[in-house]
Amino acid sequence: MTRALARTSSALARPSKTSALLAAAGIASAALASVPQDAVILADVSASMADALRDGGTRIARLREALASVQGGTILPYAETLRAEVPRHRIDSLRADGCDTLYAPAIRGALARKASVILLISDGEAADGEDALGIAREARRRGVKVNTLFIGDSRAREAQELLKEIADLTGGTFQENVMQSAPALAAAISSSLLLTA
Repeated sequence: MTRALARTSSALARPSKTSALLAAAGIASAALASVPQDAVILADVSASMADALRDGGTRIARLREALASVQGGTILPYAETLRAEVPRHRIDSLRADGCDTLYAPAIRGALARKASVILLISDGEAADGEDALGIAREARRRGVKVNTLFIGDSRAREAQELLKEIADLTGGTFQENVMQSAPALAAAISSSLLLTA
């Protein structure tokens, strides 16, 4: 048995919180073996992420809880600029303290890190739509998919359309409105990180 196969078998043999969340959402535990360590999760920390949810929580609190359960990938917060990596043990340090939402610097930074796949999580409209589409084209040229996850108000149609366009340009996927619970959001994040053909 190769070392890589042994590591995969060992990892899959150990139950985890993420495995339970994915199983609850109908995602096979074996899929976790496909989550690349060089994936990048771009987490929106703009001020609107402090908005309240119907259950009394906030978007940023729900995102923190979900990210704490996700295995694999590097977490990079962004708002008007891309920020430093947040290690798993510091997830609680994520705060909704940014101003504008700019996708282009975030995607560009993920590409600079040689990401194999990028997940762009956002709750609202970006102030740099054309620049974001330009850098999405660059990601496509490099063969990097940008999957997008919309976690904002379902009435924000323009925001959703831009995220769909970014995903479509790069051969990625678009998901929306998975904020009903942290497990549902964690499952959506994990499924977006899976390597696809």
